[in-house]
Amino acid sequence: MKDSRYSSEGIGIYEGACTYMSGVYRPTEDSMMNTNTCGFNAPSRKAIYDMVMRRGENRETTYEEFADFDSRDASQTQTLTRTSNAISRPFTRPHFVHKSINK
Repeated sequence: MKDSRYSSEGIGIYEGACTYMSGVYRPTEDSMMNTNTCGFNAPSRKAIYDMVMRRGENRETTYEEFADFDSRDASQTQTLTRTSNAISRPFTRPHFVHKSINK
């Protein structure tokens, strides 16, 4: 939370996450996992990076390795944002695997 490289992302402790109004916390005011209108926040990107490296290369990573990768990736890609008028059709229904849906 104190890394100045991520100061523009507003990383902190915000109450309410995972459909709960209280008792659960998230690292940013908004994120892909909340409203699906912005990119993944730095803690989410790190979790994704760690999982890919663990499963793909069978190794653990350091925070500095992630930060280096993340800064190179950010400089090479364009940040995409989604506005309400950018979606021309509704999202498809969720697909549940190995779970029954009671109607």
